[in-house]
Amino acid sequence: MKQISFAQAEHQNKKKVTRRERFLAQMNALVPWQRLIDALSPSYFPNSAGAGPAANRPGAHADGLCSG
Repeated sequence: MKQISFAQAEHQNKKKVTRRERFLAQMNALVPWQRLIDALSPSYFPNSAGAGPAANRPGAHADGLCSG
């Protein structure tokens, strides 16, 4: 097995940032998610079969908040 150089190893670890990832990072920086979730929480029944307010925010699937 041939060993790779440090430059090749660094290049392998680099990943292009997608538009979706950039958008979600901007949304996380701009939107106070916890305040929004706290404001919406009274509208959801506790222990209901629904996913709840946290699952409705953008990027919830990326954060692992939604199952499915």
